[in-house]
Amino acid sequence: VKSMTLPLGALSLGAALFLVTPACAQNASSASQQTQSTQATAPASGAKEKQPTLREHCEDLAKQFKAADTSHVAPDKLAAAQKQAAHGEKLCAKRPKKGIKALNLAFKDIGVTPK
Repeated sequence: VKSMTLPLGALSLGAALFLVTPACAQNASSASQQTQSTQATAPASGAKEKQPTLREHCEDLAKQFKAADTSHVAPDKLAAAQKQAAHGEKLCAKRPKKGIKALNLAFKDIGVTPK
């Protein structure tokens, strides 16, 4: 490790903190990483409930579609929308983003907004 001599006012406080020995830098880096990982896993105190996963959201949309009022929909449009919803429901297991898109399209076809 080389030492440098600089005038006293040449370094800001932030720059001075970076002039540490490699061992100290590693300790500071690992402590920073531990703090970040702890913060990432700790739940927010203001959070009411966790967000559903894409798969859960997709399955919920499929349930909502089955329970939707379709009495106002023409039979041919209803058949197409049901086929689209069935396709979306199948996609929920392996490709939930695609399943959500398909289910949203089925909702649009019958003129209902999902919750």
